[in-house]
Amino acid sequence: MDDAELLQWPKAMTQKMALFESHYLKTHQSRKLTWKPTEGTAEIRIAVGSKKYTIICSTLQLVLLYKIQECPGVSVARLRELTKGGRARVDTELHNMDKLLLRQGDKENETVSINFKFSSPTLRVAVNRNRGG
Repeated sequence: MDDAELLQWPKAMTQKMALFESHYLKTHQSRKLTWKPTEGTAEIRIAVGSKKYTIICSTLQLVLLYKIQECPGVSVARLRELTKGGRARVDTELHNMDKLLLRQGDKENETVSINFKFSSPTLRVAVNRNRGG
């Protein structure tokens, strides 16, 4: 199974991916495009109050943030199902984004939502990224 099939992409991302893929394949007709979500990084811009930040994160972290934004207070167990990311991988990526998240509940019933009181002395924030599968 291909890396891209191991991840359940948010609809907003699949629409952009389809546009890019269409453009790419028209421009490079003899090439094949393969999505490698375990190797990618993303930069997203968020506004918290009057401050605007650029968050640099892994592709899975981006997908998790989309899912958390869509379903505030979502359980960690549900995030594992929604992303097809696997227990260890999702838990690690969520842990690496602790400064961006609010966590509630015990380990078995934990829920997460975005921390809208997040602040950082820098406007570009790299959350810890683990390399590899």
